Amino acid sequence: MVSLGSPQTGEEEIAAVSSLLADGEISVGNTVETFEDSFAEFTGTARAAAVSSGSVALELALEVSDLEEGDAVVLSPFNCAAMLYSIVRQNMQPVFCDIQLEGYSLSPDALSETVQETAADGLLLTHLYGQPCDLDEISRIAEEHDLTVINDFAQAVGATYDGRDIGTYGDIGVCSFGATKILTTAEGGAVVSDEQSHVDRVKKLRSNTNGDDETPLRSVRMNDLEAAIGIEQLKKFDNVVADKREAARIYLDELPSDVVLPRTRPSRTNVYHGFPIRTPENQQLMAYLKENNVETSIVYEKALYEFALAPNVDTARFPNTETATNEVLLLPIHANLSRKDINTVVRNVREYFKS
Repeated sequence: MVSLGSPQTGEEEIAAVSSLLADGEISVGNTVETFEDSFAEFTGTARAAAVSSGSVALELALEVSDLEEGDAVVLSPFNCAAMLYSIVRQNMQPVFCDIQLEGYSLSPDALSETVQETAADGLLLTHLYGQPCDLDEISRIAEEHDLTVINDFAQAVGATYDGRDIGTYGDIGVCSFGATKILTTAEGGAVVSDEQSHVDRVKKLRSNTNGDDETPLRSVRMNDLEAAIGIEQLKKFDNVVADKREAARIYLDELPSDVVLPRTRPSRTNVYHGFPIRTPENQQLMAYLKENNVETSIVYEKALYEFALAPNVDTARFPNTETATNEVLLLPIHANLSRKDINTVVRNVREYFKS
């Protein structure tokens, strides 16, 4: 079976974790601090606070931001459910905005209209499948309407826009290090910001052992074992992305015109967290590829506005989201893909459309 994804872990991560286990360092100590400093430097931000998951990072970022309960926060409905859940858990109001089909991130035109109609207070920004969204236009709209921007760059960590690291945009940045991510710590996440008070606040809230009896604290810290994996992952990140880009190059050259291929737009780099193709026959193609030992995925099988926790919307206002939900299919892309694996994927996609 050609796997959809594969964590890029090896002897380096095993050695790092084994060393900590041998020394009895398995909780939260210097290794977490080292990873936080390294990750902040990697993303071009001043400070980082590591936590137990990307979902927790999202919630804490919203909590320490300038947003308040009841505020309206704009987000894409073609997205991970954690985006919706984090807003609801903070007692804020989710406001959906349509995407653009090129890149599958928020449409600036739709965002401008949505913000004006709803008097939104915040924006939860995402960058799907490894490519930055239209940051120039979106940043302009956010500034014009004084939006607090939470920038979730989990799928595009290491990508750039106009030469600037994706993690430096927004008021607060959020990243996930789950097992499917390019940079993994098995589980984990981080909040980054140039504003020291935001990061300090996250570090306070993530631990219920700091002696504060006036604030409802959590126990959502990253541990040293996870941080040790992250440190090794940072060292090999460039090589991992280079391998993914080479796989993407072959796909772009050799996949048939029957499917819509992802194109990296000008002024930005793509780290290929995923390789999305689009076809009205995505379900049938997925079944065919499975029969021929190729793993694929339809990650977002329904839009977030279809979730029970979401406000009622007129789906006619989200034509691009509807198209993406019904047509996108992710092909295998990871650093462990061999040329033989890639050839297998390409051959079977071609054969499906010939049949």
